[in-house]
Amino acid sequence: MGSSVSNRKTKTLISRVREWDEGTPLDFAWFSCVSPETRRKYESCENDAKRAYLRVEMRFEVLDDLVDGKLVALGMLEGAPVEEGPVTIPSHLFPRESQDKGAIIDWDSSTLSSAGHRFVRIRVRRPEPIANSADSSNATNTEDNRTSEPSQPRMGRPSKDAQIREILQQLKTEGWQFSNRLQKESCQRIVEMAKTRGFDTTKGYSDPVLKRLIRESQGDRSPTGH
Repeated sequence: MGSSVSNRKTKTLISRVREWDEGTPLDFAWFSCVSPETRRKYESCENDAKRAYLRVEMRFEVLDDLVDGKLVALGMLEGAPVEEGPVTIPSHLFPRESQDKGAIIDWDSSTLSSAGHRFVRIRVRRPEPIANSADSSNATNTEDNRTSEPSQPRMGRPSKDAQIREILQQLKTEGWQFSNRLQKESCQRIVEMAKTRGFDTTKGYSDPVLKRLIRESQGDRSPTGH
């Protein structure tokens, strides 16, 4: 029994090390983990100040994808036994809003300090694809066969996307130039307008959501909306 458990732990560790090794160091993820179009835009920019601005926005894009689970981060947990190796960093440990001071990323040193933990030598990669879609399909068919009643819509919290899109449209009408402003500034403006309208901004107005909808409103051309 003990040998079996040890073998499983060893296989798990080998798998994590492989995933970590295949990842991109966090200090370079801002470039390699964004869309090809965004990279081309950065590479073609000849203005130093503009390139610095784009680097910040590209880091925001990577952070959004880490929070949303579109990217996965692995790193060494400081203080953990050496034999533990790299661990997958939960997405909720990354800062979710610009005002989130409990989580600090140091891009240059590839580290994250959050919730009393510190991760070093962080690498970023795309998540593994979901295994065997046929099994998923079979599971869905089994679930469908359990009842002949039509499915009912979920009664969850309504999305705030419609509210935000309405505000984005108003900002466009008023001449708000997303391309000439930091996304952080645009996010704050959207929240201010939502509060003025009496909307509840405690949920559904996180920075990743707002940035996603800003990019969408700009035709998803780039994280800066240019």
